[in-house]
Amino acid sequence: MNKRNVIWNMVGTLVYSIATILLATIVKRIMGIEAGDDFTIAFKLGQTLLTVGYFEVRLFQVTDEREEYQFQDYFSFRLLTCFLMLLCCLVYLLFTGRSGEMYLLILFLCLFKMMDALADVFEGDYQKHERLDLSGKSLTIRTLASVFIFTAVLLAVRNLVIASAAMTAAAFLIICAINPRMRKTYGDSQRIVFRKEKLHRLFADCFFLALGAFLCNYILNGVTFAVDAYASDCNYVFGALFMPTAVINLFSGMIFKPVLTTLTSYYDQRRYAMFMKLLGVLMGVAAGLTLLCLAGAWLLGIPVLSLIYAVDLSPYKTELLLLIMGGGLNAAGILVYYGLVVMRQQKKIFGCYLLTFLITCILPFQLVRQQQIRGAAIAFVLVMLVQLMVFLALLLWQCRKEARDYENS
Repeated sequence: MNKRNVIWNMVGTLVYSIATILLATIVKRIMGIEAGDDFTIAFKLGQTLLTVGYFEVRLFQVTDEREEYQFQDYFSFRLLTCFLMLLCCLVYLLFTGRSGEMYLLILFLCLFKMMDALADVFEGDYQKHERLDLSGKSLTIRTLASVFIFTAVLLAVRNLVIASAAMTAAAFLIICAINPRMRKTYGDSQRIVFRKEKLHRLFADCFFLALGAFLCNYILNGVTFAVDAYASDCNYVFGALFMPTAVINLFSGMIFKPVLTTLTSYYDQRRYAMFMKLLGVLMGVAAGLTLLCLAGAWLLGIPVLSLIYAVDLSPYKTELLLLIMGGGLNAAGILVYYGLVVMRQQKKIFGCYLLTFLITCILPFQLVRQQQIRGAAIAFVLVMLVQLMVFLALLLWQCRKEARDYENS
């Protein structure tokens, strides 16, 4: 594992994650709580629509060791998904009747998140060529510059729309300025052309992954929806308790991303034992990280979160530990999902997500109605456990089947 790749991937991921929280805080400090709430709503909508922009192509691109598609195909396809993302935003604005500054704020923040989707296709190419350090640098530079420009303009003009437009323009200019040059460092300078046949095939290959990503988003937030439906007075408390689950996913991603190309190489070379061994090692890492987070939560979680959110969370220690356990199960499930994508099991992945989605539509609501926050925490653990078990069963079955077929061929 390249040390440079790991460090820059970590830096980029941390900067991006912190900036997401920091932007809303900056708005509230400069413009007030009401403006901060408007910004948060618009930003979250852009984040949701980003699922359309990504179309879950990055993982497929990184694991495309056989070169089914070239960069020009991924880039041209990403332009189309970005256009589709913008179209979805405009449809939302049309049917919700938004107007005035809120209309423009949503539009510009959607365009800003679209820049994430546009940059992501370059960053996926860097990762595919085992230059995850370039991905981290690109993400870090773009994020820091965007936050700086946004803050400076907001301080100067005290207008959210203008500041958001400036941030979007800055992100676009940085993408155009640095990413083509970065690609040349490993000798790749293809012209961008639209090849319809390739675009159609790429859409078909990623369609079920994109649908699965949409379902995954609901699955992760299902307990939050249940709390909002049956225990809305606990929304703030549950949000505070739920926040640490993201920490496991954040650090797991830092560890998992650099080894994706190795995982793909093992599978393409039919080294199934090494493929499963590496997955097992990574599962162990996820388990160790979860245990570490559980220990930290047991000792310091409640006092620290109570201080951050200015609310007494002392009655909810068990719920916090359950939610962190669920976060660990989710991280393990994502790892198995990566393995299944490497094996190109898109339709079966969607079937797994669909099953978990159906359970999420029922179980959390029943448990929250009966046990409030405790029920939400239990439901999260159960849903994540089901998702992991279904993914793991599919992975083991598929790997054994392919290994047996290879031996008999």
